Amino acid sequence: MILEGSTVQSHKRRGPGHENKVRFLGLDVHAETIAVAIAEPDGEVRSLGTIANRAESVRKLVKKLGPAEH
Repeated sequence: MILEGSTVQSHKRRGPGHENKVRFLGLDVHAETIAVAIAEPDGEVRSLGTIANRAESVRKLVKKLGPAEH
């Protein structure tokens, strides 16, 4: 659980030639809906829209985003 106002960061050391591929996912959670946005490594921020605040909708979102890149 992440509390409001808290920051979570993970750092990995990488050798030369490895790009930073970290993307940040923003979720604005309300009783009925969740607004979704993503920040790309180059700084571009874009809205992915609004989904229902339901487990199936979140599963669909995770599937749409794809696997983590290593």
